[in-house]
Amino acid sequence: MQANAARVEPAPAHRDIASHVGTSREEVTRELSRLGRDGLLERAGRGPVWGTESEDLNATLLVWRDGEGQPAHVNDACDVALLALAGSGSLTVDGEAHELVPGTLAIVPRGATRSLVAGADGLRCVSVHRRRGGLEIARPS
Repeated sequence: MQANAARVEPAPAHRDIASHVGTSREEVTRELSRLGRDGLLERAGRGPVWGTESEDLNATLLVWRDGEGQPAHVNDACDVALLALAGSGSLTVDGEAHELVPGTLAIVPRGATRSLVAGADGLRCVSVHRRRGGLEIARPS
């Protein structure tokens, strides 16, 4: 802690915070975004860094550095659209790798096992899916 500030490294995943406080990952993302807008929280730019929602949809900006990303997981709740904005990466869906470059739109069907790894220049992408309750991600069998 220095000058009334502290750095948490590595930053906990939003889903982990949510499970500890009994809320949804989406709610954690919204609250952390609000704290950032209010100047009370500074993010180093990794993982979910911004999110918004409508009555029907959730959208989350994901930022990953070289070699970072999301480990293999399954989302049984809904299809997910990923739009690459900057950098590059590899999205693996059910064992098949797909290159992500700016402008790439990938649709990951619900129930598919997926993982994401940023390339040498990092990756910024937006994830959009139907709004749901708490995040329910399962490790692949």
